Amino acid sequence: MSESQRERVASVTVDRAANQLMRGSQIIKLEPRAMQVLGLLLDRRGEVVPRSDVFETVWRAADVGDDTLNRLVFDLRQAFRALDPDLAPIETIRKVGYRLEAEAVAPADAHSPPGRPWPAMAIGALAIALIVGVLAYQQPDAPSIAPVRPLEIQVFSNDLAFETYPAVDRATGEVLFACQLVDAPAIDLCTRAPTGDATRRILRRAGEGVALHGSKLAFQRTEQACEIVVFDRETSRERVLATCRARNDGSLAFSADGRWLYFSDRPADGAPFAIRAIATEGGETVAITRPPVNSVGDLYPAPSPNGQDLAFFRALREPTSSTYITPGIGRVQIAGLVDGRRDESRALAAVTDSPAEITGLTWDGPSLLFFSNAGDAGFELWRATGERLARFGGFAGLPRQPTVLLDGRIVAESWSAEADLWRRSLTNSEAPAERVFSSTRFDFSPAASPDGRLLAWTSSRGGAAAIWIGDIATGEVLATVDLPDGVEAESPRFSPDSRRLVFERRDGGTSALAVHDLVSQDLRVLAELSGDNRVPSWTPDGTGLLHASDRSGDWQVWRLTLEDLSLEQLTAAGGYAAAAYAAEGGGIVFSRRGDSALWRLGTDDSEPERLIDDLPPEFWGNWALRDAEVVFAVNAPDGPRIDSVDLRSRERRQRLELERPLLRESTNLTVAADGTAVYYAERSRLSADLIVFRLDDG
Repeated sequence: MSESQRERVASVTVDRAANQLMRGSQIIKLEPRAMQVLGLLLDRRGEVVPRSDVFETVWRAADVGDDTLNRLVFDLRQAFRALDPDLAPIETIRKVGYRLEAEAVAPADAHSPPGRPWPAMAIGALAIALIVGVLAYQQPDAPSIAPVRPLEIQVFSNDLAFETYPAVDRATGEVLFACQLVDAPAIDLCTRAPTGDATRRILRRAGEGVALHGSKLAFQRTEQACEIVVFDRETSRERVLATCRARNDGSLAFSADGRWLYFSDRPADGAPFAIRAIATEGGETVAITRPPVNSVGDLYPAPSPNGQDLAFFRALREPTSSTYITPGIGRVQIAGLVDGRRDESRALAAVTDSPAEITGLTWDGPSLLFFSNAGDAGFELWRATGERLARFGGFAGLPRQPTVLLDGRIVAESWSAEADLWRRSLTNSEAPAERVFSSTRFDFSPAASPDGRLLAWTSSRGGAAAIWIGDIATGEVLATVDLPDGVEAESPRFSPDSRRLVFERRDGGTSALAVHDLVSQDLRVLAELSGDNRVPSWTPDGTGLLHASDRSGDWQVWRLTLEDLSLEQLTAAGGYAAAAYAAEGGGIVFSRRGDSALWRLGTDDSEPERLIDDLPPEFWGNWALRDAEVVFAVNAPDGPRIDSVDLRSRERRQRLELERPLLRESTNLTVAADGTAVYYAERSRLSADLIVFRLDDG
């Protein structure tokens, strides 16, 4: 297709022949079938295209389900939004199909800049598919994947509770890493010889994210303020190279020549993480990436040895059961560099096609390696060519942060985690906590049934995170909700009659709402809803659901009527976890992502009212509503506790003191039906050791 035949969708140019969208110098590569779907909508712009027409035209006789089409449309929307955050040209016509806005489409201006393709890059000795200069990563179909040879994995260091962020000294081969005792307030820096001798502390009260170049050590210190610190091992002096806004999961790395330090930070409070580069001498700071506004952001900067490329992980969505260990679900990308700065003439290149959890990137010479769960067997070590190199099974022993030693071995973190459900009395604050429905895996996100009989929760005891149900009186585990392989579930909530469960059904990083009938065992997946849909709860009459969705471009609270799937947006300035109440004329209580408040919105209110302002932002789901009382968890200066606030009087009460904080980033608190007890999830064990393995027989 010639340049003059390209089409424009508002500010974005569509090039069907090259399977790509462009805006200026930015290029986003699409899957061929995603472009076929978009092409069909373009050909019939302004018309409603039934889903059946899309299946017949794009897949013909292939047997595919609604989830496949939903994912492709979701990816198309994300691609347009990444190029233009205000652009949302694809409209979902409920129960029918899709429509592309006719007024947004026009022939592309032949003189408009098409953007420059990303030049080819050699990675290892293996051939890589390059389409219009973009590095393409293709995940093989499961039947064609050769079995990954079992590896001999050895413990490299397990002296302390947390040994993380390994970095290798290229002159001596020693491994430097962050080290920390259980519940210790500060993180130290340790070193260990490549042969695995005794661990030595070299710096007290350091921080996370060890980066190393010559005698310079860099790390992020967040004990009091957020700082990027450089320590010179020769002079034993340290200096603050930059201040930061937020803990970034240790995402920092030196350039190959040591002139730049790349790190992730939030450019503004609540904004997604973006990668910046700061000159190690002089302190000049430049922006490297600009992530989509509704994403988690960009992490794990990994500059190539030749200084021409920067690999990083763009987290589009938060993770599920691995929330303590992985930052999100997204794709590996590569940005071009010139003299350490962003090469704006080269568009970002997607290394991975399918969204997945990524837990670290490293370069082995010209070859890019990373840990990912994009395959069918949990976390594995992948090469950027799509080759699977090593397999790690199960939630326990989840690998992170690989780095290559001088002798070719790979050292990495190996995380083990366990969480349990607990019950505490609200009528007797001195009564001890009781562990309920415990296992040796991750049990979290509890929900008590309104009839007082059952508890539902999320557990990894069967492998992937699934919904389990138990009898409160007997402590017996009764059932689990069957889900397809690779699908996870979270945040269950009982209907007012205790007969149905609604929960998040997560598949490939995208969440849909699902309703399970405990009597008939029917499972209804509400795949017709557009956008990402999360944190469901029931309306008091059981006819509808409250939920968070990004279908409007950012996270808001919506009400869904189950009978006809009609939708109503309830919040305008942001909303996430929500619950409805009938007292005082009715309304909702809700929290927001990145916000430290709980809010109340009545049916007649035009503006929400702030109920509390000290809810930790990561505790957005650690509260529950019963009648006119909101029970919530906080991390007070004198220790974690559970408080409550009355919607009628606005009176706040301290209810329980806790030994440890609740789990974060999920719905980890629920109140018993009679209001006499709370159930909550608490981490009972979390540790990280360093492991080492070799990919060949050498």
